[in-house]
Amino acid sequence: MQSKCGSYILSCNKTDTKAKFQQWALKKFQKIPRYESNKCGGLEDQPIFLSQVFVDNIKYFQGEGDSKKDTEKLASENALAKLKQEGLI
Repeated sequence: MQSKCGSYILSCNKTDTKAKFQQWALKKFQKIPRYESNKCGGLEDQPIFLSQVFVDNIKYFQGEGDSKKDTEKLASENALAKLKQEGLI
């Protein structure tokens, strides 16, 4: 499913996915993930944010939602789902 800002939403186990993705990044690269979150649309009182997750300056995935916290979590969920789909975890 493609959203307004171009992120793909994949289902994944929602138990602290930011921590799981961080553990993967630390194990694989010895680096902590970095999140970039920006407003990408919506109304003034109902903004839509887009968060992208990077490890070692490589973008892994992104997420979109109505709060920065939720979009960062979704970005990590999407990254984990993609890694699982590709057989990397």
